[in-house]
Formats: sequence, structure tokens, C-alpha cells
Amino acid sequence: MSVYAMGHGWTGALGTGRFDDHIKGHDDEEDPDPPTLLYKGDVLSAAAGWGHTALVTNESNGRQRLLMCGRPHDLQAILRLNRFPAWLRHKAVHYSHSYKEDERSINVTALAGRFIQWALNEQTQRQIEQDPTMRLWELAKTYSILSELEEVEMPNYDAPLSVVASAGLTAVLGQVGGTLYTMGLNNRGQCGIGYSSNNVWVPQQVMGLSDDYATHGREYLYQAFPVSQVALGLQHGYALCSQGNLYSWGKAERCQLGQADASEAAQDGSQVDYARHVKKAYELDSEERPDWFFFPRVVQIASGFQHGAALTESTNQVFVWGKNVLPPMRSDQRQGKLASDSRAPTPVKGLPPNLQVIQIACGSHHTAMLMEDGSVYAVGICTDDATQILFEPVCVVPSGIIDMPCRQFEAHFDRTTIVGRDGRQVLQFHLWADPELREYGVFTPFWADSLLLDNEHARIKSIHRGWLHTIVVTEHDDLLEAGKDPRTPIGDGRPGNQIAG
Repeated sequence: MSVYAMGHGWTGALGTGRFDDHIKGHDDEEDPDPPTLLYKGDVLSAAAGWGHTALVTNESNGRQRLLMCGRPHDLQAILRLNRFPAWLRHKAVHYSHSYKEDERSINVTALAGRFIQWALNEQTQRQIEQDPTMRLWELAKTYSILSELEEVEMPNYDAPLSVVASAGLTAVLGQVGGTLYTMGLNNRGQCGIGYSSNNVWVPQQVMGLSDDYATHGREYLYQAFPVSQVALGLQHGYALCSQGNLYSWGKAERCQLGQADASEAAQDGSQVDYARHVKKAYELDSEERPDWFFFPRVVQIASGFQHGAALTESTNQVFVWGKNVLPPMRSDQRQGKLASDSRAPTPVKGLPPNLQVIQIACGSHHTAMLMEDGSVYAVGICTDDATQILFEPVCVVPSGIIDMPCRQFEAHFDRTTIVGRDGRQVLQFHLWADPELREYGVFTPFWADSLLLDNEHARIKSIHRGWLHTIVVTEHDDLLEAGKDPRTPIGDGRPGNQIAG
């Protein structure tokens, strides 16, 4: 099994140890480059955030490790640097890093983040052990920017099982009791650890994942049941526990937490710093009056930038909530708005009544639903015209195209990706407003065509698309040329990663 990467390397998310790489393919170039090898070995889980990559690996000695590269604690710096001209970004990024092989020092720059440079000696080490502030600075220095894959230690002697990544946010499921941990930016409570802070530098346990009585506040409640699924949005998160309960935390300004009771949010309604159970759902009648009911048991969850989706078990319904998921209410129509937010889960209407939904996925602004016959329906904001919002599901992939059952059905940013049954079929689609584009809108990315045609034995396990890079996990090492050092990126001969262990 191997992990390959393509895209823009200045974030460090390609893990090559360089910051001037641009491996074509992520931006749908017609002449893609061969992907670079990021990791060779057994991979349990992979994720691509806005500017970082996260892997859970299973080593030959049976030990599981959480590995990361790129900028796992950054969003604003990535957004700013992306707006720079390439030459200026190149200078800023290179000024922020030391290229001496054994150095870990990082220069302070206003452009690239929050770093400090010093040489640790025995006295400094003692200060770090005694001073919590010094300890935080050392963690910041260690984990701010990772040019190659580095191990991130798990707390409580736990071992990682799976990982999810978003905008400067990473969630990790541990093997001990399905415990959920998060790390990354936390200025909007998006880590869910019970309080807000600039950063959470190492994984910490999400608080509030319980319905027990809270004697001292729900932010002090530890997880009651194993977490089975996690989904991360732009500045919020969702967790699904083994009992079918949905929990949410983080930024709440556009109703993305699905918590109808305003008292469950902060005083200004802007955020929740710990996980809260989403208990209520509703349907609107013809007079726009809500009919409230208890949210049914959930079996799948997904998250967009500022909206969420869930699939229920007994009723097999897809529920959505958050930003712009409803047709404009009368009050919003008077303000000229194109859509309304939903403060709690509400069912999607218009799916084929005789077909079961088997999987759901959320891109940045759309929700996709895979049906049992292999067809795919979608709702949300259209890629070709952001003023067009589809509230009733439209068929974007007809039955008979996907090689079912598919290996992967996952949405990311502007598209949904499907990997077919044997790992040789890769399909992607956008949600188009134009019906003609929609009819012929399913495509295989150029990089996948090139990769699969050139390697007849290649089998893709999963694809993970970040903002500026793409990660591809393959079943075997069929993409490697015979005799080539597996640590060397394919096709260019440059030195690649050397992963200890």
C-alpha cells in the first residue's frame, strides 16, 4: 500500500521536504505529472486538509502512528500566502523555514505564522518542563510547519484508528473506547475541548459527548459512548456515537451546528466550545410553521463548509441544516436573499421514493446522495453559477455508470469523487445549474486516466482532496518502477521522504 500526492507544495502538504514543488494534476491540468510518493506501507486512514496531510499508519511491528505534514494549525496564513504573487510567496515561505537537515529552528515572520527561533540547551529545557508557556512555544515550534511526515503523539497511551482533516483542524479517533481527539485552530471552539484558544497543539479529548447529568457544566463531561464517525466543517465539527446520537460543536453563526435551542450556544449565539447533542428536527408546513419532532437515530453524517447532513436509520431520510439549505422564507425574500438557513435538521424532499439512500457526502456547498441502484442525486449551490441553489435533488449520475458497490463516495470542496468496486474506476462530478452540463458532467480526472492507463495493475483505495493538494491511497505498490527507491518521487529523481520506522 502506498500514498501519493500532487498539487502545490508550498504548504508542505506534499511531504517532499521542499516548498517549491508543483506536481500537476490537482488543478485538472490536461498534462498531469506523475504523483510523488508520500508514504509506503499499510495505511489505515488518510485525510487532506486545507494545507496539511494526515495519515494513520500500521507499522510492521503492529504499532499505529499518526503522521502529519504541512500546516495543521494554519488557515489565515495559507489564505494570505495564496493571494501573493508566486515570487513573493516563494520568498516568504522559504524565509520561514530552515533547510539545514538536522535543524528544527523556524524564523518569526508576520507573513507565515507564529514561530520562534532559539537553540535549546539544558537550561532552556528545564524552563520548558517547568513553564507551561514555554511548553506551548516548544509545541508551536515543533508542529507549526512540517515539511515532511512527522509523528504526532497520541494522549493517554491511546493508538490512532482513523483521521479527518479540515481548515487547520484535525480529528482523530482512538482505539481505546472510540475516543475522539482534536487538534488545530480553536478560536471558534472548533476543537470542542470545552474552551476557546488560539491553537490546540497536540490532540486533546472532545468534551460533552454525553447525555449524563452535568454537575459542573457540560464542558466537563467526558465521552460516554464510542464515536463511530466524525465530520469536520470550516470551523465546526460533528460526531456520531454508537447509540446513533449526533453531536456538534464550534462556530454557530449560520446554524451549522443544527442546535435549535439558542440556549445551547454561547451567549451571543456565535459558538459552542464543547459537543452538544442534536436532539430536535422539524418539517415546515405550507405556512412555514415548523412541526418539531425528536431527531431519529443517525447512521451517517457529513459536513460542508457551513452546513451538515445526516442519514437516519429507521426512516432512511437525508436531513440537512445550516447555511442556505432552505428555499428563501418570506422574511428572507423581502430582503432579496436567495436562500434561508436551517437552525435544525430538516428532511430533503424529492428523492426517488422507491430507492434507498446508502451513502451521503458533503462538499463545500453541496450535498450528494448515493442511491442503492448506483444513481446519485445532489442539492446545494451550483459550481457554474453561485446564484443558482438547488433545493430539490437532481440526478447528477444516472444508474449504471458507477461500478457498484463503490469503494469510496466522498465529497470535497467543489466536487464529489467516486472510486468504483475494483479500484480502477475514478469518477468526479460538480453540481451544475446547466442541465446539459449536468447530463454529461461525470468525468475521470486527467491524473487518474494517466495513472491507471500507465499501470494496468494499479488499484486505488481512496482519494482525498484538499484545497491545494490531492492524496491518493493505492492498494499495492504497482505504481513504483522496478528497482526504484520507494522514497523517491516518481519521475523526477529528487530525494523524497525518509520515514523512520
